[in-house]
Amino acid sequence: MPPDADFSDRAAAVAGTLLVDTETVRAVAAMRERGVRAVLLRGAAYVELLGYRPGERTYADSDLLIKPSRFPEAEEVLRGLGYRESTIEAVFGERRPRHAHTWLSDRGTIDLHRTLVGVSAEPEEVWQVLSARTRTVELLAREVEVLDASANLVVLGLHALQHAGDDQARSDLARAVALIPTTVWRQAAELSRSLGAERSFGAGLRTTPEGAALAEELLLVDRHAAAAANRGSESFHLAQGALWVAQQRGLPAKLRFLRGKLIPTSARMRSRSRLARRGPGGLALAHLGRWIVLTAHLPSAILALRKLTRVRSEKDGP
Repeated sequence: MPPDADFSDRAAAVAGTLLVDTETVRAVAAMRERGVRAVLLRGAAYVELLGYRPGERTYADSDLLIKPSRFPEAEEVLRGLGYRESTIEAVFGERRPRHAHTWLSDRGTIDLHRTLVGVSAEPEEVWQVLSARTRTVELLAREVEVLDASANLVVLGLHALQHAGDDQARSDLARAVALIPTTVWRQAAELSRSLGAERSFGAGLRTTPEGAALAEELLLVDRHAAAAANRGSESFHLAQGALWVAQQRGLPAKLRFLRGKLIPTSARMRSRSRLARRGPGGLALAHLGRWIVLTAHLPSAILALRKLTRVRSEKDGP
């Protein structure tokens, strides 16, 4: 890619991040007016936690943790701001991811969280634990509530597992391991146990060599993580992946994206499968098993995409 294209892409990413922050502040303020408390996860919270320079770490959406009993009010606030619920999630109903609902507008994307992927505790318990561990940071001259350092590390570790192999997730984790004192990581490990997320948290740390050494030091169990908790059905992720492929601009970009989804990295496979950790043969069998599972869910994904097309056609009208 030419240097000027590189600069252009970077500038667009920074501008996109600024728009995300603007929408985050707008949504949080509107919820606050309704008495709904919203805690910012990831994004700007990571920038502050990990000491990134302005514009150094970009992100494309906003994640807000909401008390489960106030979820309908938070969704109503987003509707009032011009957001609409993700159609593909609505089509899947109970088979959609249970940890969050995605809301879209022309200005951005906001994921409303009632819990986290990889956590087995009930959503209300997750809220009680995490909402007691917050502080405020300044975002675009407005105060926004974020998790404290130890709770933020739990979110970071779980996110590393959910997106194992992703460059940004690996970079965040490596930076956190290097910068955050072990005493805070110990607090995070204890917190993960209270959320029923110790296995997922430990597996998330083990997605990088530095994190793996830390996981051993923290005595985190080394067993296959229940990473699929709250993640949603495989058919949903197949359908969503097809939509994401369609959004990629140009054939090379589509092929790169498709390859990453169809053939996950060895690190991602090992983070999710005990079999994949048993040498090259185990890794090959884990890939084969994954393909069998995906093939079984493919008809359901195709039916959902057809239903999605009908729903969109009905909304657009004749």
